[in-house]
Amino acid sequence: MGSAQWLGVMDAAARTGMSERHIRRLASTGRVVARRVGRRNWVVDIDSLENVLRNQAA
Repeated sequence: MGSAQWLGVMDAAARTGMSERHIRRLASTGRVVARRVGRRNWVVDIDSLENVLRNQAA
């Protein structure tokens, strides 16, 4: 199993076509694996985000 790869909220939004707000909501509710960086910023695990996208498309 490899190490996680992380994207910032802005990059995750650009990659998926979702809004930054939606990405932050997924992170804060635990629907994607994410870590808080500082008080306001999140980084999101790429694999977790792609799993959410696949499940929404199904």
